[in-house]
This record gives sequence, C-alpha cells and structure tokens, in this order.
Amino acid sequence: MPRQHDPVATARVRAVHQVSDIGFRPTMEDRHVLEIHPGLGLYGGVYDGHGGMEAAELVAASLHKAFFQAFDAGLQPPEAFRQAYRVVEERLQGIASGTTATTVFLRYDELSFAHVGDGGILVVAAEPISLTRPHRVDDPAERSRIISAGGEIEGGYVVRGLRGLMPTRSFGDSYFRPVGVIGVPSVGERRLNGADRFLVVACDGLFDVLEKEQIAQTLLQSSGAQEGAEGLRDGVLVRGGTDNLTIVVIEFGKGNDHSAETAGLCPEGKGM
Repeated sequence: MPRQHDPVATARVRAVHQVSDIGFRPTMEDRHVLEIHPGLGLYGGVYDGHGGMEAAELVAASLHKAFFQAFDAGLQPPEAFRQAYRVVEERLQGIASGTTATTVFLRYDELSFAHVGDGGILVVAAEPISLTRPHRVDDPAERSRIISAGGEIEGGYVVRGLRGLMPTRSFGDSYFRPVGVIGVPSVGERRLNGADRFLVVACDGLFDVLEKEQIAQTLLQSSGAQEGAEGLRDGVLVRGGTDNLTIVVIEFGKGNDHSAETAGLCPEGKGM
C-alpha cells in the first residue's frame, strides 16, 4: 500500500546547503543527491568515488530511487535502506571503480541512516554526536573480516596484489571483493530532539581534516546552513585539505515548529 503523504513530514527542516571542492585532485569523483519530498521526507546522500566515476554516478542515479521504491512499498526506513543497498550492489557487480555511500532519511523527528565506507554523519547539538564509524582497517571487526578472507593490510589499506583500497566497505570495487570488501551497510536510527541544531553528511575529505568539535563550533557560530557549510569547506582548505570534498548541512528548526522556513530547499533538488 503506497505511503500517505503528510505536508508536515519535512517541517523540522529549516534549510539545507551543499558545498563541494575538487581539492588538489585531478578529477572530481564525488557525487551527491538531495531529494526533498515535502509529503514523505528528506533523503540526502554523499558518494565518494574512487578509481573512476562510473560507480559513483551509478549509485547517485539509483540508490535514492531504490530507497523510495522500498519505502513507498511499506518498508520502514532502516529496512528500505538495506533493500536499496542490496539492489544497487547487485547492479554494480563487475564494476571496477568504487564509491562509498553516506545516506540519511528524515521524516518528522525520525532520522534513519546507512553507510558503506569512510564518510560520516554528525548531529550537532550543544555537543557533536557521531552517528557513524568509518569502515576502515582500524576497526577490529572490519580488519578481522579482511584478514579472514585472505586480504593483506599495509598501513591503512586493504591490499590485493599491487593495489590498495582504504574503505573496507563500498559499492563496486570488484577487484577487492575476493578479499572481504563488501557492500553491506551499517544502518541506524535516531529520534531528533529540540536541542539538535544541524546534521552533517560528508565524505572523508571533511572528517579526515576537521575534528567533530571543530565542525560543531563552526556550525554553532554560523548564521545557518549556508554560512556553516561554506565555513566548513574553508576550514578544510585552510588546513591543507587536498582530497575531493562534499558536505551537506541540514539545519533544523524547533521540533514543534511546523512553520519553519525552508530556505535553500528545492522540491527534488539534485547535485552532481
């Protein structure tokens, strides 16, 4: 049975702003998607590609569609994320390039999220709260799976033959599938409260340079989502960040304020 639309499903969202920067890389391999359906909810995704852009472009074009299809069919958001990731993972079998995925869905005060790879999701209230842990070899469970599958670890990389990969979970990356790199997401939920001010969804280009306390300070001292997102980008660049960078900042109004302005929102805004 299709979902019923509720005009206040996204009323908690006051504003959304996205920034990207190529850094010192020769190509921009990040992609992002924002889908705001006022009657259903807000979907945001950041996809950090590597080894080419094919995987990131395919995931950016299809993951949110698979999610909304599953959600509209009646699955709860966490299960809709799991199904969407499975569907898209199957489509990318044999793709040599890869991408991380860091995704959120907000409906009323219910935040659901899923990710593969080393992007991050951060809630900023009076103190920052990390909702994700990077899928990298310094996570004991991730490291154990890679070693059990016959993979080697050198420094912070999964190594097979002469090639290395930093994230231990991703879409694509067919070469690394035999050594334990998987596309199964970590999935979670959080109920927002009145103290929650911002939500940050970003690639590792942000979290490898700025500590979560620095991110929170920048946002809390800003006038809102746009100034905050641009301040985070500038903070990364001034500290010598060289990686591709994509940051989505969602600013919240009060939990019971259904008249919150939606400056910066587009009904179905997408980014490259």
